[in-house]
Amino acid sequence: MTELVGSNGTVLAACRVQQFGSNNSTARPVLPASLQKTVGDNPVQPYTVEGTGGVSRFRVTNWSENSFPGDIVVFAVPLTETQSTLSALLLLELVISLLVVAATALLAFLIIRISLRPLERMGAVAQDIAAGDLTRRVEPATPGTEIGRLAWR
Repeated sequence: MTELVGSNGTVLAACRVQQFGSNNSTARPVLPASLQKTVGDNPVQPYTVEGTGGVSRFRVTNWSENSFPGDIVVFAVPLTETQSTLSALLLLELVISLLVVAATALLAFLIIRISLRPLERMGAVAQDIAAGDLTRRVEPATPGTEIGRLAWR
């Protein structure tokens, strides 16, 4: 949206660029009471203002129009699509982060369970021996297992 604003703050001319297939919108930026005047054709630093007509915020810049003394050209872009894209990206980042945390926790759980299997077997044999089954023996372990590392020290 581009507007030519008079020195008294009224809109003298307006031009709206719509996307293909969109309806005519009545959305407008709520401009500050006094717009900053510039020297030459250099626009002011873009700033954000509230909007009307279903658009919550606009990104706006303005510059003094040399052809019409005292008038200011205002260029405004609605941030609706930017906000919806940002919201979708934040939701996607949250979901992916949760999946990564869950996958890491599951992998850690599986690694610990697999590493503790020889110790669980040793505990089961110890319970059998304590219950009176003296025929049970702990199997010899290789140095590559946790039991083997404990036995070889």
